[in-house]
Amino acid sequence: MPVYTLRDIKNNFEWDVNMSYADLQTTLDENQHFKHVLKPVKISAVSSQTNLRKAGSGWKDVLGEIKKGSGEDNSVNV
Repeated sequence: MPVYTLRDIKNNFEWDVNMSYADLQTTLDENQHFKHVLKPVKISAVSSQTNLRKAGSGWKDVLGEIKKGSGEDNSVNV
């Protein structure tokens, strides 16, 4: 389910809700003093890091063991 940010315009209080879009529309229709606040998408600051780099050097050891046990015509890249 997506997370939406709502604001109560009476007291300027903001909070996040986890609900379907249909439930969000119902909530906004029933509570005229609630407004949906659009926020930018949160993106990780370390997005340039590959999954292999995040896994650490131990993952390369695991791949090496798999390659050893996979037979003569293996295609495991270490």
